[in-house]
Amino acid sequence: ANGVSTSPSNSASQPGGQFPRISFGDMVNSQHRLLVDVLGIDRAAVVLGISMGGMQMFDWIGRYPGFMDKAVSIAGTPGMASHDLLQWNLHKDLILTMREYGASDEEIRDLLSRLNLLTLYTPDYFAANVTRDALPKVISDAAVRADLDDYVAQIDALVELDLLADSAYAEHVQAKLLIINTASDHMVTPAPGREAAELLGARYLELDSICGHIGFGCEVDTVTNHVREFLE
Repeated sequence: ANGVSTSPSNSASQPGGQFPRISFGDMVNSQHRLLVDVLGIDRAAVVLGISMGGMQMFDWIGRYPGFMDKAVSIAGTPGMASHDLLQWNLHKDLILTMREYGASDEEIRDLLSRLNLLTLYTPDYFAANVTRDALPKVISDAAVRADLDDYVAQIDALVELDLLADSAYAEHVQAKLLIINTASDHMVTPAPGREAAELLGARYLELDSICGHIGFGCEVDTVTNHVREFLE
């Protein structure tokens, strides 16, 4: 549902709302098929992902446990916490409700862009880095440009993610793990990542940053050093 691979926005036979629901398992299975069947790669030194890619990492290690030696999740999660569900279901309801009342996709994207910024960063980040006059440009730079049917498909996958609910999940994992989150992240709640680290015996780093979900970018040197050390 990224608009590049087969997605609601580009499917001729199942466009828009007719597109079947997808899961993180679908995403990871497609990646695995690309690597193994197309590129002839049957083992990876590391599987690494950031944000939604970090969520895919958690699926990778349980679904294909012998495929990689190590795995890294940055700003990811093995499952949606209650705040995450509140956030993403609100995004979906906003899209569907505004469409029902005849709003254009451009109008909907404008509201989504501002709604995203409420959890992408923190109030302290805005206070320190964004003046009142600069706010319109910040909103413009963070504009949602995705096709809205693709956006809904991704939300549907997000809200279903709950890997730790499977009691056998931890038994499948073989890779050595590094999990990096930010304490102030309001877009991807860090608590499930902490729980996964304890359950799976992973190295865990929680960044102290006012940058929220983008903490890994604000603390890029710290993140880079920890990832390098882990891979070495």
